[in-house]
Amino acid sequence: MPARHHQSAPLRIALIGIDGAGKTTAARYLADQLTLGGAQVRLCRNPGGRRTLDTVARRFGSSAEKLLGARLLSHYETVVRAFALLGSLASKAPADVEIHDRYLYCQLAANAKRGVEPGLLLRLLRKFVPQPDFVLYFEISPARALERIQVRGTDTETLEDLRDLDTAYRSLADFGSFRLVQADGPVRDIHRQIEAICGPALAAGQEATAPAS
Repeated sequence: MPARHHQSAPLRIALIGIDGAGKTTAARYLADQLTLGGAQVRLCRNPGGRRTLDTVARRFGSSAEKLLGARLLSHYETVVRAFALLGSLASKAPADVEIHDRYLYCQLAANAKRGVEPGLLLRLLRKFVPQPDFVLYFEISPARALERIQVRGTDTETLEDLRDLDTAYRSLADFGSFRLVQADGPVRDIHRQIEAICGPALAAGQEATAPAS
């Protein structure tokens, strides 16, 4: 993915990881804390749409992947993510920080888990969607993630699926550049880790945009 070219672009932080890792909760908490600190924050959700399809498929005693097949499901998710990502990136609303709840890496991992090669659209997105300044991979034991999913009650995942997805993330060529966040604990602990990782860049951005005295 191309690097950020303009200093005026917002600092982009992408939160990724297996289902149940706490990405959405942490993204909202981080956005709230930065807003309270005076930053202009744009919170972007980039889901693949599988949850909605699974809800429909369950009425027929099936799942989205069984209903559509791995390849068609991956293509569908890629289109849904493309609309979400391109819409947020095209936004003209001013922002100091742009927080992404999921990013293209999530689709790459999902494809890898299913054994599906990236299609044309995903390859094009990889070329033109900016690389985030920070990609934070939420590390969590699949068993703990499954507990959270079961409490939430909106998804149907198996322990094997979560293990396979974690393996798929770690197989990505970009994984070595991700910053790891231990996500088994409460959201405040996660926020402290994010602050330690991104804090210097956030502080530098505030200094750069502060009015001259």
